[in-house]
Amino acid sequence: MPVGPRSSRILGYWLLSADGSVMTHGALWAFGSVATGGGLRPQFSGIVGTATAAGYWIVEQAGRVHAFGDAPAVAFDDGPVATLAPTGGGAWVVSEEGSIKALGDAPPPPVATGIKGVIGAAVSAAHAGWLLTGDGDVHPLGGAAHFGSPAELGESDVVGIAATPTGSGYWVCGQHGELFGFGDASFDGSPTTDGAKVEDVIAIDSTLPGGYVLVTAGGMILPFGAIDPGPLQAGAIIPDKAPRIAGIALVACATA
Repeated sequence: MPVGPRSSRILGYWLLSADGSVMTHGALWAFGSVATGGGLRPQFSGIVGTATAAGYWIVEQAGRVHAFGDAPAVAFDDGPVATLAPTGGGAWVVSEEGSIKALGDAPPPPVATGIKGVIGAAVSAAHAGWLLTGDGDVHPLGGAAHFGSPAELGESDVVGIAATPTGSGYWVCGQHGELFGFGDASFDGSPTTDGAKVEDVIAIDSTLPGGYVLVTAGGMILPFGAIDPGPLQAGAIIPDKAPRIAGIALVACATA
């Protein structure tokens, strides 16, 4: 199937911090947050923007979903959330029990049970999906193909997975900026090859055509491939005293 334009321009992004606050960057609006001022604080799995970029959902690790802006209210009852697989207008919400729910415009998910230790998930525009476990293994979902895994290369220090637009490959990133490409996932660079020292990568996003973006717990976004950061500074970091970043939702437009 066509993979679409080969490049994209970042219009903005929302960063979700560990205390539930939302920080807005670029040409996006803030629509609220679930920041708490004291007592027991929820842990968060991430933030997902709507297809219109006029709202977002914030997902707690306990399974509760908070809707803001034009995001419709959602109730999940499958227990703790292990990870999210963003799709650019929605996401797969993966529980610790292996069940998957579609959020927003995400495609219907396949059945996934009996996979333990899930730390990451990916879904492509072609509706192919994979789960990443903490030992570096990749588990294909439904009719998706297996293209390899870091575990087969002797690597297990992994934190995230993202699919290519075709559904014929995926990238897996490590905590220190390592980048592994499988299938048709091209290698467009990484912090390790660029000589940068990165200690706390938390996620990889490939919902943009033309490349991928790594995100650190300090709020740094690191674009690779044919991605134009637009008016944003890719190396901008949240102040040291700010809470760690728990998730990011990127919004971009395709370019020729």
